[in-house]
Amino acid sequence: MHVRVSCVTQAAQGARLVAPLRDAAPLLADTVTEIPYADCLGIVPGGGEPWAAVEHFALLDDLTPRAVEAVLDTAGPGAATRIDIVDIRHLGGALAAPPAAPNAVGNRDAGFAVLTLTFTTPGEAARSAASGTELTERLAPRPGDRRHPAFLSHADAVEERTPTAYSPETYRRLRAVKARYDPDNVFRFNHNIPAAG
Repeated sequence: MHVRVSCVTQAAQGARLVAPLRDAAPLLADTVTEIPYADCLGIVPGGGEPWAAVEHFALLDDLTPRAVEAVLDTAGPGAATRIDIVDIRHLGGALAAPPAAPNAVGNRDAGFAVLTLTFTTPGEAARSAASGTELTERLAPRPGDRRHPAFLSHADAVEERTPTAYSPETYRRLRAVKARYDPDNVFRFNHNIPAAG
């Protein structure tokens, strides 16, 4: 297990917050240290390096025993499927707070984001497109389950799934803005939102 933390506070307070993690189990490596904000990608091994991979996300309210069991069944030792990395991110905090200025970020109340990552080669990406869905569908089995705009992978950012990252009202407004400023859908190689009408 690899636990990553990021804390924007004084070093002494950060050390107090990390102490229970350091005491929880034997450590194979401890790389927690003060770093400049510009180096924050270094928290992830290989951060900033390009990889060919397939990824999928699910949002959870809680990290329940059922969710942990699903992770171990689909990605743990002896699993029949191939998922190279399962990344569980604790959300909440400032992300869950009402925004000071209105914006389109939806589903702020989720407790956790779960990422599945399967490394591949560019030529094999299409054949591996479903890799990881074995887990995300167990965690969030309904097609309309909510998503978060920051956690829409390329495979998930399709027309029928992108709306679940927003409230219905916000999605209608985004489509209206698209119709006004980009009616020809020039900006479509992203989490595409089609123009209204």
